[in-house]
Amino acid sequence: MSKSSPSALLSLDEVDNLSRLEDLADFWKKLLELFVASHCDSFSLSGIQTAEEMSKVACFADWQPSFTKRTVVRFEWDTPAAGRKWFDLELWRFQIDAETIRRLTQSEFQYWTVSSEDYPADHLYFFSGDQLLIDVEPNEFAIMFYQLTPARYEFLRSMAPEVARALNSSRNWSATTLAV
Repeated sequence: MSKSSPSALLSLDEVDNLSRLEDLADFWKKLLELFVASHCDSFSLSGIQTAEEMSKVACFADWQPSFTKRTVVRFEWDTPAAGRKWFDLELWRFQIDAETIRRLTQSEFQYWTVSSEDYPADHLYFFSGDQLLIDVEPNEFAIMFYQLTPARYEFLRSMAPEVARALNSSRNWSATTLAV
């Protein structure tokens, strides 16, 4: 079991220069090409479990990344009224390589939603080993960073200073990878 801490939430609608879609597209490309490519080795899309299901995602229609493994992630958070809450989520992970990154950068960030025919996933999860590093929720314009070490924070700050300033640190949220 691998425990994650600290975490930080990025609400993209709070970042000054991401109000235009072109700026959001540039940030999405930077996040994938710089941060994800250098820090992550696998990813998962909510609801996608097989290569056949992956082939229904527009950017992977003619090529699918290799399946790596199944993972269960426990998400936990504190609430003032109800105390500690949690849920477990089973995810099917696929390998990240240069081709995967290239294809993901072709997708429009705001098009990812479970009701989309071309991009049918509400969440995109990015992992490093057994640690969940990033939970992207495009329909909420939100990105949760887990395991945000000082080195990873500095990397984010150097690639997008305006984004790093908008990160809201939280010790109330955690993600733990459970043994399967």
